Amino acid sequence: MIEGIGIDVIELGKVKQHSKNKAFIDKVFTQNELAYFKTKKNPIPHIATTFAAKEAVFKALGTGWGDGKEIEITRDEDNRPYVILKGNLEESAKNKNILISLSYTDSVAVAIALIESKNKL
Repeated sequence: MIEGIGIDVIELGKVKQHSKNKAFIDKVFTQNELAYFKTKKNPIPHIATTFAAKEAVFKALGTGWGDGKEIEITRDEDNRPYVILKGNLEESAKNKNILISLSYTDSVAVAIALIESKNKL
């Protein structure tokens, strides 16, 4: 059963400006996410899709923006993105699957999150 859906679109130019603000970057992204960005020749689209994914997950959960570090966007061995919830969000999302999809163009990044119950009716 679907419990929530969220989407976010963000301009890469806006992310490029904010990426220069170390306090913002350190507040929003986990150490694992920052390490992932450093592996990229052009990290801006990856920063943008990760930020958009966090926003989409918050929307899908219906909580509004909270602590950005309570949501970690990571990749599996096939480079597919997935969500790890931490802190208060981890407890609130027990028995739920969170699916995400990320994409970007030269100018925008987009992410969608879908939350479904693990419990079958």
